[in-house]
Amino acid sequence: MLSGAAWADRRWVTTSARFAIADIAIHGTRQVSADELRAVLPVRTGDNVFADLTAIARAVRTSPWIASVEVHRMLPHTISIDVREYAAAAVVELGELYLVDPTGHPFKRAALEAGEADGLPIITGVGRASYLANRASAAATVRAAIAAYARWRTADRPAIAEIHVDPHGAVALHTHDPPIAIQLGPLGDELDARLQLDADVDLGC
Repeated sequence: MLSGAAWADRRWVTTSARFAIADIAIHGTRQVSADELRAVLPVRTGDNVFADLTAIARAVRTSPWIASVEVHRMLPHTISIDVREYAAAAVVELGELYLVDPTGHPFKRAALEAGEADGLPIITGVGRASYLANRASAAATVRAAIAAYARWRTADRPAIAEIHVDPHGAVALHTHDPPIAIQLGPLGDELDARLQLDADVDLGC
């Protein structure tokens, strides 16, 4: 048990106005605003700085954009929150449209009205059932499709609107305007080699 003096000291630091939170500093935000994150926190300015940091981190992670978070207490009156957001690399169709990170994992539904999918290719053909049955395998397929798209963009080639992966793992790129289906063949190392040679790409409709 805490001695009487120790208990009194603890009570003082957790109730003293000297340790009232004056600033909740949030760093690393791009897609979600600092004010949005502050709104979900279990603490406010004026609360005691010795608040539960784990509870603060848990609240920040309720935003689907947050990949990781670190919370620090800076005495006497600051809570500092460092976040790392997910980076959207593509959109995948899994019954609904989801943003996926470069590892191929979906992290939130795409808010099309907010422009979250603007400029991103849409990956189709993976399917919700396949994703739920084997998330690691589905993520690997999405990751390979993103890699094929990245390789495609290293040369002066038409812009791509959709990356379609068929049930056999073959990929086709679909251009914006005019609409053309570019058959690239199976995903994998050989696809990367084929994409280095424009002459190997079939531009058939």
